[in-house]
Amino acid sequence: MKPIKSIFFLLAAALLAACSAPGEEEPEVIVPQDATLTLSVAPGSILTKSAAKSTTKGATGEDHLMRKGEDKINNIFAAVFREDSTLLASAYVDYANVSGATPDTIRIAAKSDTKYIYAVLVNVGKPNFTNIKELREQYIKLEDIRVDNQPMCSHFIDLTKLKPGNNYIGSTETFKDVPADAFYSTNPVSVYRTASRIDIENIDLEWREADAADLKTEGARFRLKRIYVVDAKSAAALVDDALHKVEWKEGDYKNGRATNDQGYLSTLDLLSVTEADAPILTENSSYPPVDAPKIQCYVTENTGVNPTTIILKGDILHKDEDTPILSDRYFFVRLKNMTDTQGKNLSGVLRNYVIRISATIAGRGSSDETYRENAKALATISADDWEVETQKTEVN
Repeated sequence: MKPIKSIFFLLAAALLAACSAPGEEEPEVIVPQDATLTLSVAPGSILTKSAAKSTTKGATGEDHLMRKGEDKINNIFAAVFREDSTLLASAYVDYANVSGATPDTIRIAAKSDTKYIYAVLVNVGKPNFTNIKELREQYIKLEDIRVDNQPMCSHFIDLTKLKPGNNYIGSTETFKDVPADAFYSTNPVSVYRTASRIDIENIDLEWREADAADLKTEGARFRLKRIYVVDAKSAAALVDDALHKVEWKEGDYKNGRATNDQGYLSTLDLLSVTEADAPILTENSSYPPVDAPKIQCYVTENTGVNPTTIILKGDILHKDEDTPILSDRYFFVRLKNMTDTQGKNLSGVLRNYVIRISATIAGRGSSDETYRENAKALATISADDWEVETQKTEVN
């Protein structure tokens, strides 16, 4: 069994012995914390609820529905707040250099028979705050979200009454040697990813009679030179709180447009190749190949007036020669007004989703990056919550 690494944050107990003079306020008596709370967190699985695990491997040997390291817990931060929302105590554990199965527990000190609010943050380091309001105003940058460092958070959760001594929140599988009466709850704390992941699974070509009858007759092809994301918000709040609305300043966006472009972020530049290396689509082919990894990136919440958009850029070619009929055509996939696989309406990108996209080039596109309705790629968008899955680490 793997022993839990724990850090205790105990407030000092002090009693003032001096007598008070008449009219003076009585000295405050600070009651020592007499309870500990050990939490087990359950990070969201990379497998989605609606998709079975893939049995095929990509060129990297990774499962198509999973990126190696996305479930890694590098650190856990837990905070307990008083009823007035001020911070009582916090705890931090660093697991970055732990090999093998990732631990998923943290312990924090508190006082019995008292109501609290608590929250758990994963992979965000040690934020500095003194109350819930200050925590709500903290952000993580999109550029700091990586495959092996996925920030996650719980909701703010009410803690009604701890017993003196040890209290546990987590499954009996995690805490095997803990007596039944020591469990505050046998359900682990659910934490949810701050980011969402975009998977571009397929891009194909099918000229529509209404918009491209001549291209269909010609048997025209499409040379795909660029795939990139624009209007991805540059940061996201550390915690998810539906009651907390933040005004987002225009201009605080990232894009994968070009290295010299303001706001460029390389992780949003998904395909950038020379004409010689660019894949050429016909009406009987698609990109990427079946045995290749998906084209993927992370984005943060965006339900604003400038929706996060994927842009496909390329040349429309003759059937039998590579001379362009139309050069540098832009096609758009906007992540706006979607419906997830459970029927929930999504006004834009929300946190903790896997957004799978299949796009079809069907018309002439646009001559520049200005969005036009008639230049949309025909897209099938499947958005699904990252499933919450319990960790199985045993703890003494």
